[in-house]
Amino acid sequence: VGIFVYRGCYFGFYDTLKPLLLGDNASVVLSFGLGYGVTVSSGLLSYPIDTVRRRMMMTSGEAVKYKGSMDCFLQVVKKEGGMSLMKGAGANILRGVAGAGVLAGFDSFKAVYIQWRMAQK
Repeated sequence: VGIFVYRGCYFGFYDTLKPLLLGDNASVVLSFGLGYGVTVSSGLLSYPIDTVRRRMMMTSGEAVKYKGSMDCFLQVVKKEGGMSLMKGAGANILRGVAGAGVLAGFDSFKAVYIQWRMAQK
């Protein structure tokens, strides 16, 4: 479920915000900056879902059992606090550089490809 939230926000935010904030002819640096912000935001929005998934997988053979995802979520928040769902999110923020590179790189490649195809006609 977490990947649907992540990818939906990732592409949705970028495709929505790029025309509004940067316009059609944005530089690679600006596209990268927007891509980094979008990647980090998407990662942080979906991180609690991934934390619940990891907790359930890690405790599958132990005495601590969860009845389901909501039970796991509620137990973690009750016992450790809401911010415990965000433990480890710092690594995702650093990893966001790669996601931003993909978004900015694809936009640059697409512009070069379209220009090349139009020149062939």
